[in-house]
Amino acid sequence: MILGQDPSAPLDIQLKVSNIFGTEYFIWLISTIRWLINNNDNLSLRQSLDYWRGIGSETVRQLRLNALANKDSLWGVINDIVNNPDAFKKIRQRNKVIDFFKYLSALKNSNNFSDVAKKFFSIIPESKEDAGCNMLFEHLEKFDGKEDVVMVEDIMGDFEQQVESGELENKYKKEKDCVRIMTMHSAKGCESPVVFIPVLEDDVMPGQYPINIEEKRRLFYVSLTRAKTGVFLTWAKQRVGQEIHIHGRRMLGKNKSRFLTEIE
Repeated sequence: MILGQDPSAPLDIQLKVSNIFGTEYFIWLISTIRWLINNNDNLSLRQSLDYWRGIGSETVRQLRLNALANKDSLWGVINDIVNNPDAFKKIRQRNKVIDFFKYLSALKNSNNFSDVAKKFFSIIPESKEDAGCNMLFEHLEKFDGKEDVVMVEDIMGDFEQQVESGELENKYKKEKDCVRIMTMHSAKGCESPVVFIPVLEDDVMPGQYPINIEEKRRLFYVSLTRAKTGVFLTWAKQRVGQEIHIHGRRMLGKNKSRFLTEIE
């Protein structure tokens, strides 16, 4: 897929799916907030434990074993350790667990939504440079002072919707005067005056042995919508050349993609 700006401009090749919301720091921050929404969310609490200094895999394993044995949540076990640390002498780093409890308890009592991110940044200063963390912080900050009328789950739902649509990542990327080459997967949120989608033969899109055809159909239609003013769709009845990787280096009698037929 090609997004066209000035045809004489340099190429900007993006064949990997960029994801500023897939970094370790962002996962830690958003997991912490998800846990604040639901204290019984074991997965989010487990991911939050990953960034607390002094709590390693063995401590997490012990916490999980206790939770399973007592049919309790991880947070329930952490509460038990705080209330009776001597009963958990097998957990060597229980003092670190108690520190973690105090940190999360302070987050629960934050005055403003953005205070959660600020306290997280104070624990992990390098996360301040993370683009995804900063976007989430700015999103939370917009609702500061509205704690009585807005729920944090609604704020996060709105944020996650914007992430899924590609809207936020598109804002983050600086506009370039170039011809951008990318996969359909990485085109989410990107827009351009003109879009070219080549090689729309049925054995390529959706493929000779198509699986997840509905997902491929969705990708195709999303790609069409990346164009602001025009889109060019091309296919070939035959292909020749070394890149075909077959004996004789010729492919004849190719059919256009069924997706093209659907929009005719």
